[in-house]
Amino acid sequence: MASSSRPDTPRNSPPVPEALLVPDIVTRCKDLIRAGMEEALEALHPDVAQDCRYYLGWCDLDGTPHRQRGSRTVHAPVVLLSAQAVGADPHTAIPGAVAIELMLNATLLMDDIIDEDAVRRGRPTVWAARGAPESLLAAVGLWAEVNNLLLGLPGDGGTTAFRLVNDQLTYLFRVVAAERDLMRRHVTELSAAELDAHLELCYEHDGALLGCSAAIGVLLGGGSLTAAAPLVQAAEHAGAAWKIMNDVEDLWQNRDLVGKPGYKDLQQRRKTFPLLAAVRATSPAADRLHDLLGQDSLDAETFAVMAQLIEQAGGLESAETAAHSHLARARALLDEFPMPDPVKAELNSVFHHIAIRRPQSPAVDAGSGPRTGCTGRMTGSLPSRRPGEDHRNGRGG
Repeated sequence: MASSSRPDTPRNSPPVPEALLVPDIVTRCKDLIRAGMEEALEALHPDVAQDCRYYLGWCDLDGTPHRQRGSRTVHAPVVLLSAQAVGADPHTAIPGAVAIELMLNATLLMDDIIDEDAVRRGRPTVWAARGAPESLLAAVGLWAEVNNLLLGLPGDGGTTAFRLVNDQLTYLFRVVAAERDLMRRHVTELSAAELDAHLELCYEHDGALLGCSAAIGVLLGGGSLTAAAPLVQAAEHAGAAWKIMNDVEDLWQNRDLVGKPGYKDLQQRRKTFPLLAAVRATSPAADRLHDLLGQDSLDAETFAVMAQLIEQAGGLESAETAAHSHLARARALLDEFPMPDPVKAELNSVFHHIAIRRPQSPAVDAGSGPRTGCTGRMTGSLPSRRPGEDHRNGRGG
């Protein structure tokens, strides 16, 4: 079982400023795609656009400009870096990065309604502050702009990217429906095969989302998806690690850094990776956990006890081991695809951040095992935004 004094686990991290927890490539990517995202919102009804800006952390509820916490923005850098990996100027893939970021926020706006999440990114969700209709309108508005962005691109790359993104949305709906079905059933009622199938569906989905980001970058960069298969597969493994660590964060997160209350998965009886690993164990902690899961009504104190039991039964250690395994596989696959060393270093930095939730120190070799480090900034391969560039179509204005 993982030691409780381990420094790189989210639950024991000190309150480090958020800027120190984000790789430099993510910060630069946010700057690169901001103009394209703002332009996309201009097509929406002013009220819907304002709700979207609030959700993205650009303004207060009343529309007053204010910089707040936005999304983690780990998919968009993968789009731009994947374009670079196939030899293209990353600016050609900015519309794809904008589209993937809009798509992810659209799905989160819908998730807030489905899960009744009142807080995200340290502030009320649009669902909590405005209502379900407003959150749904914002989600649909963003999704419409995703389609407009990709279908408006010249050549076949945008059309193929459009199909990939829509396939992901269809898959997402399947996952959500399957998950809600399982949430209505006690874990002891499910066979091992049912649980395995559900986990595979969930983690394949999150992996596919990041893989889709890499594929969009390859397409818009003029590359071949067949030749770039190792790159896309690497992103898929990093995405699986992302999902597992999201499960970990819900139980052992630093609330100030994550920006939302914990134990939501336990409250909604989700069958997450740490929980399933724990209930399958043979131990007094697993037996006690089974008993608590069978109760109809649970309170916050009980959720905290359940989190301790999950850790004692090996759920945390199993989850971290699985995430690190996916990260190692992602790195190995990156080595199989020839690309400039600075691009590979930044992809490794993003993948490391996804799996460990800490940026990688420049002193750490990209091919080494999972480590943490909040000092220093990586020398980046992704250029800054070009003055006067039209970020909607990726061409100079």
